[in-house]
Amino acid sequence: SLILITLGTIGNCISVLVFFTTKLRKLSSSFYLAALAISDTGFLIALFVAWLNSFGVPLFNTAGICKMNTYLQYVCSFLSAWLVVAFTVERFIAVRYPLRRPSMCTVARAKIVLASLTVLAICLYIPSMWMAKIETHDNRPVCGLNDEFKYLAQVINHVDFVLTFILPFFMIAMLNAWI
Repeated sequence: SLILITLGTIGNCISVLVFFTTKLRKLSSSFYLAALAISDTGFLIALFVAWLNSFGVPLFNTAGICKMNTYLQYVCSFLSAWLVVAFTVERFIAVRYPLRRPSMCTVARAKIVLASLTVLAICLYIPSMWMAKIETHDNRPVCGLNDEFKYLAQVINHVDFVLTFILPFFMIAMLNAWI
């Protein structure tokens, strides 16, 4: 687990450097792939914080970290799914409408899509911060589900399942089939 987190984070950091420090920075698709690497790294960091807990480093079981970790996992998983969709839309345009690609697949448009997806994710998952709270089990703090917001947690989880799995899956499958 630590090996995957470490290698994934290193690989993602190298990818971002390659996309932004070479001639690839002029391609809109590089912005989607760099953003995907950043989002995946955010998820890996959240996973690492939770993983530390099993080795006696209770960082995850502090109030602020518990809430932010839950939030970060939701935001990053949403972004990762929709960044793949955005990249697939670009591929679709490039293959199906190659003459329109230069005017449609621009770096400026990619930045607008990235900013829009990021703002949407940040706003959409704010309620998830209320779902997590520190409870005491065996005189130890534990990050858990806030019972007051159980219904909210169910709603968010169902909406999240549709938004990060069902819709992206069908959109990517449909676009790839059309390609």
